[in-house]
Amino acid sequence: METVFLLGNLLTLALLGAIVVLAYRALWQALVVVTPAGEQVVELFTDDDPSREFWLEPIDGNAQKSRRIGTGLTIGSASACELRAEGPSVAAKHIKLSPYRDWCAVEELESELTYVVDDQEMHGHSLLKEGQCLKVGDLSVRLVRRHI
Repeated sequence: METVFLLGNLLTLALLGAIVVLAYRALWQALVVVTPAGEQVVELFTDDDPSREFWLEPIDGNAQKSRRIGTGLTIGSASACELRAEGPSVAAKHIKLSPYRDWCAVEELESELTYVVDDQEMHGHSLLKEGQCLKVGDLSVRLVRRHI
């Protein structure tokens, strides 16, 4: 009798353990990130293609001026920035782009300044997905992924 009771408890614990593991995986796969503006939602754990990397291409289509983001890229009016932007509302170090899986994080480096993602003015931190346009001062670029 005791053995049956013990086996029943073990089976119940194993079943509960399996449910917890499945629920944990489902929760993490469903996790999304929303920008401060509440507009862009991105799944964090989508499959990534490591053979592609992020680039910024000018909106005018001139691929000669494209810039590889690499591990990160700073945009601003300072000569130390990897990508220069000019204009009265552009800070010396305005924003930083950091790639992660299938999107880039946009980090505002100086407060009270804005940038534009797909014609929407943004403050603070946000996300930039492949195909979206970013505008800082006179600089207008589109985020693309290219094969290495």
